[in-house]
Amino acid sequence: MNYPADCKATLQRLDDLLDDSLSPAAAAPLHAHLAGCRDCAAALAGARRLNQALRDMPVPDPRPGFAGAALASAVARNRLTVATSDSPVPGPAESASSKTTGFRGRSRQVPRRRLDLWLGGVLGAAAAAALMVMLWGVPRDAHMPQDAADLRLTLYEPREIGVAIDADAALPGALLTITLQGGIDLVGFGAQRELQWQADLDAGTNVLPLPIIAHSLEQGRLTALVEHGEMTQQVELRIQVDAP
Repeated sequence: MNYPADCKATLQRLDDLLDDSLSPAAAAPLHAHLAGCRDCAAALAGARRLNQALRDMPVPDPRPGFAGAALASAVARNRLTVATSDSPVPGPAESASSKTTGFRGRSRQVPRRRLDLWLGGVLGAAAAAALMVMLWGVPRDAHMPQDAADLRLTLYEPREIGVAIDADAALPGALLTITLQGGIDLVGFGAQRELQWQADLDAGTNVLPLPIIAHSLEQGRLTALVEHGEMTQQVELRIQVDAP
């Protein structure tokens, strides 16, 4: 059996398995592979948790403060913190340094959107394995590193990273955009390359856990963009993929 090929075929059909849209004949070999592959089974379990969290979300717009409370709960549960005077900076194996673009003006109008994509994922996420830190409020002329951070993934092995947005003031109605390039996917979202939603972020540290998986050896790139009013800030993560 060509193990990587079977993994790739299974991961590409996770959405179909979750939707129960496959015929018994088509689903049988996928379930057989999942029974013997720990990594693919973990990816399916993570996708199920995410989908269940999304289904459990109320249809109306979230009540005021709901997003901030959920994000704060995720931070407490996952024990993720941004480095302070009392906590050492995470080592390179556990965290990813950030690239921020600072603030830049924008003229386009951004429509208001309900938080319909990711808050449920935050509520159901496990501990993140790496942390991308976005410092909101960096002076416009501050010097920031120009290279994207590095993270290494093993092909077909799901892993969670966290995007930490450290804001010195509340950001009501912030627009968040996650963009993927190269050989990586968000678990449970198939080939979707961009997610965008609106959320109220609290002052302090807000953490968004993102489950990612590499489906090819092509280098990947994850970009997280936060927009609020006329200001934007961005952090990027460059992802190297290793063969299993």
